[in-house]
Amino acid sequence: MAAKKHIVSAQLYTLREYTYSAKEIVKTMRKIRKIGYTSAQISAMAALDPAELRRLMTDEGVEPISAHVGLDQFADIPAVAAQCHGWGVKHVVIPYLPLDSVPTAASWKKVARQFSAYGKALAKE
Repeated sequence: MAAKKHIVSAQLYTLREYTYSAKEIVKTMRKIRKIGYTSAQISAMAALDPAELRRLMTDEGVEPISAHVGLDQFADIPAVAAQCHGWGVKHVVIPYLPLDSVPTAASWKKVARQFSAYGKALAKE
């Protein structure tokens, strides 16, 4: 059996100061492609149409593979799904939880059930 190929991707939150406009996104994608990245996780990007953001990235040789989506956005699952479809990503990350929102083991279990429900709902979209 052949070894599974792993891909190391750029995490664009770390470059958020350079992704605030379409022009900056293009420049940043060129730079990360030049140093060897062929994929990236969408995070903290300019407010562009998802398909347009995908086009800007792929035109420079960088494939969006996942995205950070804030917990508050999951109040509208169809909108999250539409965004992810436009970006062309299948993996969604909720980037953080306020620690005071999960103070007990029971609250962590409740959040895990909630996240599982979000995943199931997104899979249906």
